[in-house]
Amino acid sequence: MPWYVKMAENGRQSLAKTKLRGIETTVLGLGGQGVLEDGEADRDVQLATVQAAVDAGITHFDTSPVYGDGNSEEVYGEILPAHRDGVTIATKTEARDRDGALADIEGSLKRLRTDRVDVWFMHHLESPKEAEKCARKNGVAKAMAEMKAVGVVKLIGASCHEDPMAVLRIMEVAPIDVILIPVNPADPHMRPSFVRDVIPEARKAGVSVIGMKIMAQGHLFSSDGVKDPVMAVRYALARADCSLVACRNPEQVRQNSSAAARGPADPVELDVLEDAAKGRLREACFFRKEFGGYSSQEELGEPWKS
Repeated sequence: MPWYVKMAENGRQSLAKTKLRGIETTVLGLGGQGVLEDGEADRDVQLATVQAAVDAGITHFDTSPVYGDGNSEEVYGEILPAHRDGVTIATKTEARDRDGALADIEGSLKRLRTDRVDVWFMHHLESPKEAEKCARKNGVAKAMAEMKAVGVVKLIGASCHEDPMAVLRIMEVAPIDVILIPVNPADPHMRPSFVRDVIPEARKAGVSVIGMKIMAQGHLFSSDGVKDPVMAVRYALARADCSLVACRNPEQVRQNSSAAARGPADPVELDVLEDAAKGRLREACFFRKEFGGYSSQEELGEPWKS
C-alpha cells in the first residue's frame, strides 16, 4: 500500500509516494481523458492542465492512443520530455495480437516523444475469454514481454472496467505487473467486485493496483449519497496504490492534488462512503457489462452537482 510522507519542497508539501512493482511514483496520477482527449479543446488549456499536474508534484501520467485519436499522447509529448527521468508514463494498446501491439507502441513513443514507457497496458479487457486470447502464442502479451526485455517497457499491465473476472483471468495467464481497475465506493456492492474480489488477489500475487473511475465521471455523486469529491479521492487512495483522475482544466488538477494531500480515508470513513454509495450502483458503475458498458453513460444525463 502507499506510504505517506510530508516533505517541504519550495514551501509546499509534496504528494505522497507509492511504488508500482518497485517504480516510485505519486499516489495521484493524471488521467489521459478529460480535456486531453478533446481534439477541439484549446491547446493552451490542455498544456496548462498537464503543467499544473507537474507543478503540483504529480509524477504519474496515464494515456492511450485511443484517447482523442492520439491527441492525449501528443499533449503529454509537449510537456513531459523535459521531466522524463522524474515522471512515470503509462500508455495502452487495444491490439490483442503481437504485431498490432508493436505497431501501437511505436506510434505511442513517437507521440509521447520518448524512447520508453514505464507501464504498457492491455487496454479494456472485456472477458476471461479475451484475456486468454491476449496470452496466446502470438498475442499481445508476447509483444509486451519482448518490449520489457529490451527496456522499452518497464511494467506490463492490464486494464478492465466491465468484468472483474477478466482481470482475474489475465493475472492467471500472463505476467502482469500492474492492473488498472475501477475503485469507487459503489463498487463493493457489485458482485463480483473489483475492490472486494480483484484487489485481494492482486495483493496475493504481488501485482500493483491503480484505481480509475474513482468519481465515475461525476455520476458517483448525489444529493442523498456521496457528495464530496475530496472523499472520493481519499477513498481510492485507501484502496489502490495509485489513483487516476482526468481533469478538464488546471483548477481541477489543483483541487484533486489538495484532496490527495489529505491522505487516505480511514476505516470508518470507508464504511460511511460505501454505505452512502449503495444507492448509486447503476450510475457509479455504468461502465460495467451489467449496465451496458461504457456507452451506457449516455443514458444517465448530466452528473449531479452540489
